[in-house]
Amino acid sequence: RIETLGNYGGRVLGNPHILDYGTSEYKQLVLYLKYENKIFYDLDLDEEKELLSNVGLINNPLNTYIPIFGFNGIYKNGETSKLLKISEEQDINVNLSNILDLERVEAINKKVLIVENPNVYISIRNFIKRFSLNISLICTGGQLNQCAYSFLNKINLSDIQCFYSGDIDP
Repeated sequence: RIETLGNYGGRVLGNPHILDYGTSEYKQLVLYLKYENKIFYDLDLDEEKELLSNVGLINNPLNTYIPIFGFNGIYKNGETSKLLKISEEQDINVNLSNILDLERVEAINKKVLIVENPNVYISIRNFIKRFSLNISLICTGGQLNQCAYSFLNKINLSDIQCFYSGDIDP
């Protein structure tokens, strides 16, 4: 089950802002999760978010997104996501909230290119469109956010080739 930190704080602790980033309660929660997971080093913000998401807590599912082109999403009941279906023909931004209910993501093309830079994404997308190439495209924006992790983890990798273009940030 996935729940936002605000909803969890409100439901369990009576204050939707008690687990806001930077509060002592937020820091205590992260320290507890680090201890439970035997993590004895400092985490950056993205690593903290991943740690929280591993127990079903997310910060804001609407403000974290990635641009994609050429994908379909399948819900647990077998239905196809109407939103991701649009990405067969045009670029869309999907947010974490769009992805969380999906069972899996399928590339409509047998080649997937993951790029960091939005400018590179636009240039490659224009090239794909101009020459009618069969390539699905993802823009992670450099440092992966929770949305990118969730989307990449749900891609059905059977029978596709994945390529990456970027400088592999730490």
